[in-house]
Amino acid sequence: MELTPFTMLVVSPTTMWRISFSKHVGFEQSLKVGYIIMDTVLHDLNAYGFQTEIRVRLSETDAVGIVFFGSFAVYFDVGRMDYLAHLGLQGFGGAVRDLIPGAVVRQEAQFHSPARYNDILVLRVRIAELGRSSYTLHFLATHKRSRLLVASGLLTMVWLDDNFEPVEIPTEFRDAVRAFEGVHLCE
Repeated sequence: MELTPFTMLVVSPTTMWRISFSKHVGFEQSLKVGYIIMDTVLHDLNAYGFQTEIRVRLSETDAVGIVFFGSFAVYFDVGRMDYLAHLGLQGFGGAVRDLIPGAVVRQEAQFHSPARYNDILVLRVRIAELGRSSYTLHFLATHKRSRLLVASGLLTMVWLDDNFEPVEIPTEFRDAVRAFEGVHLCE
C-alpha cells in the first residue's frame, strides 16, 4: 500500500510532535526509521538531568535592557559544552582540541519572559534525539530565583569527518548519552 505524503500533529500536555510520512514508507515503518521530528522542547524539568548556571553580562543586553535574543545562541552553546564535559564526551579528536567534530544544522529559540543584566539563569540541557549522524539538544533557561521560564530552544548537530561529510555517531558517544538520558531519549 502506498501512502501520499502527509503530516500529523500529536499533542500531549508537555510536548508536541510533528510526524511526517513519506509516500514510500508506511506508518509503522515511518516510526521505526525515524521520521519523527521534535518541534517543541519538552518543558518538564524532570526530563533534564543536567543543568548549568549563566550570569547575564551587560554586553548581552540590548537597548531596552533585556537579554538580546542572539545571546541565547551563546547560552545554548555554553550549555552544550558543559553538558558534554559533564558526560566526559570531549576527547573525540576534532580540529579543535576537545571539541566534537561537527556542525550546527538547526538552532531554534522561543522566548517566554525577559532576563536582565546580572540575572542568574539556570540552563537545563538534555540530548533529546540521537540519529545516525546527528543529535538534537533541548534547552530550558529559567530564572534561578523565581524559576520562571525565560527561553526554550533546540540545537541539532551533525557529526562530520575531516572532509566535512556526515559520519555515524561513535558508539562510545551514543552509549554515554543513552546511559545518562535513559527513557527520555528518542532514537
